[in-house]
Amino acid sequence: MGDSMGGTATIRVKVRSVTGQTLTIDKVEPGWDVAQLKAAIQDQESIPADLQRLIHAGRELADQESLRDAGIAADDVVVHLVVRQARQVSDETGVSSPPEVVVVNAGAQDFPGFISDEGQAVMQGARTVRIFAIIDCVFLLIFSLTIPILLVAMALPVAGYLGSTYYRANLLIVYQVYLLLNAALRVYLDVLAYKDAMFVTFNTIGAVMEIIIFVMVNRVQRQMRRISPTEIVAIRALES
Repeated sequence: MGDSMGGTATIRVKVRSVTGQTLTIDKVEPGWDVAQLKAAIQDQESIPADLQRLIHAGRELADQESLRDAGIAADDVVVHLVVRQARQVSDETGVSSPPEVVVVNAGAQDFPGFISDEGQAVMQGARTVRIFAIIDCVFLLIFSLTIPILLVAMALPVAGYLGSTYYRANLLIVYQVYLLLNAALRVYLDVLAYKDAMFVTFNTIGAVMEIIIFVMVNRVQRQMRRISPTEIVAIRALES
């Protein structure tokens, strides 16, 4: 535990924003409620407590909930921060508009409204692309034991992995080139081995799978180009 305040053990809480910035709030008492933690954040960072939403373990914490009950009772527990814009009062009507969420770092499955539907689709698609890229790398690594030149080709699925991890559409295009070349190679091998029905059957299935993966990667990289850089930052923060 951290310091003691009047004999009461205190802890240190980490508060993280979507940009990756981490704030450290010292001398927090586990017996505090969430509202008191928000007040401490306001005192230290000048973020109004009524604009804060604190998220831990996949859910938003209620103001009256104690930190201990929320599972925040040890040093360096990470709490995610959502900051909303202050209400804007219209000069004409005098009516304040609802606050807008501007910073979020939580699981997308818990707060889907904070990322667009297309952003969620990109996130799910990128995860699938990563799996296929890893599989391709493993196969190339195995085959390179007998054909070392294939180690050079591994750069293409590695580009797919990096593109889907860091949300770089251009790198996904490099992976698409690999998929097309692989499909074309399979078709060429089918022509050479047309008398071997079993080989042709399995190889054709492989070629069809390459095309299906190509279409999926193409959809992801096109969606990736349509979402805003801010949303990409948010998605990457969610996965960190």
